Amino acid sequence: MTTSTDKYASWADWFCARESSSVIDNSKQESLFNTFGAALSAEECKSAVKKHNDTVFIAKLSLRSGVNMFHHFMETGGTLYDQNKDPGFIQGVSQWISSPTTPDIEVLFEKPTGAAVTVPTPTSILGITSVADIDGLQDGQTTTYKPRNFIPVPPFLIQAINSTIAVSRGDANAILVEVVNAIKEFDTVHAIDAEYTDAAKTKCKPLLYWLYLAGKDNEIIKQIPSMVCSNARLANSFVQLESQCLKGSSYGSKVAFPSLKQPNTKKTKVVKQERNQNLNSKCKPRANEAWDTVFTLLDIFSEQNHQEQEQEQERNQKLSIKCKLRANEAWDTVFKGKSM
Repeated sequence: MTTSTDKYASWADWFCARESSSVIDNSKQESLFNTFGAALSAEECKSAVKKHNDTVFIAKLSLRSGVNMFHHFMETGGTLYDQNKDPGFIQGVSQWISSPTTPDIEVLFEKPTGAAVTVPTPTSILGITSVADIDGLQDGQTTTYKPRNFIPVPPFLIQAINSTIAVSRGDANAILVEVVNAIKEFDTVHAIDAEYTDAAKTKCKPLLYWLYLAGKDNEIIKQIPSMVCSNARLANSFVQLESQCLKGSSYGSKVAFPSLKQPNTKKTKVVKQERNQNLNSKCKPRANEAWDTVFTLLDIFSEQNHQEQEQEQERNQKLSIKCKLRANEAWDTVFKGKSM
C-alpha cells in the first residue's frame, strides 16, 4: 500500500504504484475508457481529465513528433484578479525527459463530430505480430469507432507504451504492436487469477482502435498544438508536484521559476501582462527549438543504443555458431579416436 509520502524514480513507477491502478486493471478497464468517451462535451471531458490525476493519457503532441504521454492536467486563472486561464500538463512519464507543457485545449478536448469510422475487428488487430502486419488489416464491415484526440491508458500498459515511445519516436504502429503483445501477456498471466475480472483483449478495444487510427496519415485523430509551459504559476505547481512524488527532479532543479504575488493595482497587472507578453513572444520560439533539440538528441541516443544492442546480439550469435562448429569438430575427433 502506498502512502502520500512515498517517492519514486519516475512518473511511470509512481502511476503503477497507485491503488487506483490495481482497481482499474482488475475490473475497471472498460469504465476507464467510457469516462472519456466521445459523447462527452468538451467541457465535461476537460473536467473529467482534471479529476483523474492518477491516470495517464496519450495524444499526438506537436512539441514532439508522434504519440506521447501526458498527465496531471491543470489550469491557472479564472479568478476576479486573474481572469485568463492557462492550461498545462506534464508530458512524458520518464522523469529525465518529462516536461511541463501547454496544450491547445480546444483541439485536445473537442467533441468528435460526424459518424464513427470503420476499423478492423479486435480479433484481426490482436493477430498482428509486426508493424508490417498492420498494412494488411482490413476494416470490419460492422466495426466502427469514434475517437477523441486523446485516450486514457490502463496502468498495466504504461511501461510498455513508454518504452516503445522512447525507441520508436512515438510511432503509433510500433506502439500498437507492443500493446497487442502486452495485452496477450496480461491475459495469460491473470487467466486463473480471481481478482482480475477484466480480459484486456475485450476491454481494451478502444485503445486498439485509437492506435490503429493514429497510425494512419489522416486527420481523424488530430495533432495537439503544444509548447513548453511558460506560465510561472503553473510551472511552479509542476515543480512542487514532482518534488512531492519523485526522488529526484528532471526540471525543477535546472529551472528556477519566480514566485508570483497577486498584483495590488490594475496598473501593476497591465504592466506585468505587457512584460510577460513581450518576454513570451521572444522566449517561446527559442524554448520550443531547445526542446526539439533535446528530444532529437534523445532519439539519436536511443537509436544508437538500439543499434549497439542489435550489433552485440549479432556478434554473440556469430560467436555461438563458431563455438558450436568447433565443438562438433572436437566431438568428431573424439568419436573417431574411440573407433580406431
